Amino acid sequence: YSAFFDDGIGGIGMCLFLLLWSLIWFYIGYDSRRKFVSEKQFYKEYAPLLDKKEFDKLFISHYVSRVSRVLAILSITAIPWYIIGYVRGAFETKDWAILAVLALLSVVFFGVYKIKNVSV
Repeated sequence: YSAFFDDGIGGIGMCLFLLLWSLIWFYIGYDSRRKFVSEKQFYKEYAPLLDKKEFDKLFISHYVSRVSRVLAILSITAIPWYIIGYVRGAFETKDWAILAVLALLSVVFFGVYKIKNVSV
């Protein structure tokens, strides 16, 4: 059993973990690409008069806006979860730095969302 739980990279357990991890991320990428293509086709039906270059520019702006909105929500909700899960006692410099980065990320993502917000 020690071959499955060894600390080195040469173990069977670590190889299986890395293989499983790779397959999971491959599926996430495959599914995201499939959704992107189907959503692009769906929006193409609503804008048949636009040429390909103009439509691609508008759709990419819409897609980046949507993803930025999700990332802004994710980063802003990470702040209370960080405080609940990792802060013990008084705030330290490390805690303030992490909270500042999360707040900055949420502001940047929200800004990108507002700048790129285009209704297709």
